[in-house]
Amino acid sequence: MQYVYVAGAGTDAAIDLAITKQTRLALYSLIGGFRSQDFGLHTTEAVACDIAKFDGKFIAPIDGDTFADSGGYSFIVGEKAPKDLPVMIDCYNVYLESERDIFDYIFSLDIPFSLKYKEFNTRKNIFEANEKSLVESQEVLANYKELQSKFFFVWHFKMKEQFKVWKSLYSSLGMDKVIRNHAVGGMVGLKKAANISFCPFTGMSFYILNCHLQGPFAGDDFRMHYLGVYSREDMTLPPRVYQG
Repeated sequence: MQYVYVAGAGTDAAIDLAITKQTRLALYSLIGGFRSQDFGLHTTEAVACDIAKFDGKFIAPIDGDTFADSGGYSFIVGEKAPKDLPVMIDCYNVYLESERDIFDYIFSLDIPFSLKYKEFNTRKNIFEANEKSLVESQEVLANYKELQSKFFFVWHFKMKEQFKVWKSLYSSLGMDKVIRNHAVGGMVGLKKAANISFCPFTGMSFYILNCHLQGPFAGDDFRMHYLGVYSREDMTLPPRVYQG
């Protein structure tokens, strides 16, 4: 198991340097590019510059890896409305293509629900939003095949209907043909919210592993990232998986 440092939170350079020397892995989110009301390619470009600078200063010199987060959390918490999703998706996929030589890994733009815009939270809306996001990403992955080894498909599983959406997306879009890396999402605060003490991602991990073993990349390296894992009891994972 490897811990991924979440960067870009305003810590000083000395802290960033000390932590990245230990972890050699850092995650930097695009969320800052989506927070302003007039967000678009110009604000995404500004965050892209921040990520490139961080990578050049802290990660590249120690031969580490930079993970780019999609910034989809801005929609989950209600900073962005459903009407903003097309622009978010376009900005994310422009970043996916244009910065492909900067980041080492990147997470898919997943749109599981909105805490503020409850009317969005139907199976149809969630499926269509994520379908648009993934179809656009597939086009980029098809044009730049080297990106396939960098791209993480984020799964959601907290609710049965939600899991059905991601299973359907993975199958109907033929994601197995391009996905080499997987991530388990939706775990930020999950143990507290669900009042559970066990690791909630165990079953999902086996499901993903089975998908990998049945796919065309079964003989290749297998990477799985756990988003939102931080407690001590969660950190008992097999090697060659990431958490942050």
